[in-house]
Amino acid sequence: MFEDVANASPLGCSRCATSTRSAADPDLRTGLQLPRPSHALGKMITAMEEGVPFEITGTDYPTRDGTGVRDYIHVWDLAAAHLLALEKFDEILSLTGDTR
Repeated sequence: MFEDVANASPLGCSRCATSTRSAADPDLRTGLQLPRPSHALGKMITAMEEGVPFEITGTDYPTRDGTGVRDYIHVWDLAAAHLLALEKFDEILSLTGDTR
């Protein structure tokens, strides 16, 4: 769809795709303020505090140990990457020879 829009108009397009992001504001300005949150980050923190393993469900994935593999990125890093993509957008277009 982005390619079609870019080809049919003077607009350029950029796409930043991520799958798994996780975050907490260290200053507690945003997000859930629960003592025992049920989301993945909360479960990881609880496991660390209690000294128990953080369990990831699933044992039949095509991985070495059968469990799911996930790479997590902090939402602030994700936001910084999106801003950088916007800041460099015109420069990247010029490097590709695109004159939009």
